[in-house]
Amino acid sequence: MENSLGSFLSRIRNSKGWSLRHVESQTGISNSYLCQIENDQIREPSLQKLLKLSELYEISYPELLKQAGYPIREPNAHTDVASRSIPQLENLSSEEQEALVDYLTFLRSRGRRRR
Repeated sequence: MENSLGSFLSRIRNSKGWSLRHVESQTGISNSYLCQIENDQIREPSLQKLLKLSELYEISYPELLKQAGYPIREPNAHTDVASRSIPQLENLSSEEQEALVDYLTFLRSRGRRRR
């Protein structure tokens, strides 16, 4: 698939001249998992892994989520919490961002089980 997430990530990695091993060493995502993403065997990678790849590849996280097929809601200045200035969310370290993504993923999975 030419427009798949896998081909998109593969093109970016190759344009930078990086091997899968290099990406693995920089992100902690296993070489085999990366290969499966690039070959479209994994079509919905975890949000954590996409965040790490967006940072390393220097591409927008929302753009990568969109490329992966995750629904992206356009911000609404009146109701969208993410568009408001929240002092606690400013200047988070990558570890803190990752912990928040983990926690949100956990909360969302709990919500799906209750329905």
